[in-house]
Amino acid sequence: MCAFLPGRMEQAGLMLVTTNLGGALPSAPGGLGIVQGFAKTSLVIPSNLPEEPAVAFVFAWSLGQQLLLIVLGLISLARVG
Repeated sequence: MCAFLPGRMEQAGLMLVTTNLGGALPSAPGGLGIVQGFAKTSLVIPSNLPEEPAVAFVFAWSLGQQLLLIVLGLISLARVG
């Protein structure tokens, strides 16, 4: 988070909580759109952070999360056979 924004632990915690609550809403596969919207809003509105770096961070965070889950899934699939 510090690579994109002047991050604090409170901002990261608020973003994770609101993003997970937003991910519980019905949405497209992978939560695309709803999850990023909740994450961006939780960074921009309470902390008055600039919107462009917040959006860049949210998409990088989301991509990293998806890639990690794909890699873990492939490892698990290889172990199970």
